[in-house]
Amino acid sequence: MYTLTWKQPDSNDEQRREFAVNLLSETEGRLDVAPTIEIGQDVVSGRQSDESAYTPLWPWAIGVCLAVLMLEWWVYHRKAFI
Repeated sequence: MYTLTWKQPDSNDEQRREFAVNLLSETEGRLDVAPTIEIGQDVVSGRQSDESAYTPLWPWAIGVCLAVLMLEWWVYHRKAFI
C-alpha cells in the first residue's frame, strides 16, 4: 500500500489517501514523481518525501538462509567425519 499526503491551500489539515499498485505491471508500477502538474490554469509543483524508498528484503533473506545452510553443512561434516 502506498500513501499519498497533501495539504489544502486554505487549511492546515493534512489530507491522506492510501492506494494499491500492481508492481508487476510496468505501466501501473511506475511511481516516479513529476516535477510539475498542470491542472486547468493552475500549475502544481511536487516535492519528494523524506521517507526512504522501498527496499526489497528478499535478497538479504536468501543470503541469511544460505549462510545458515552452510553453517549446518559444516557442523554436520565436522561431526560425521571425526
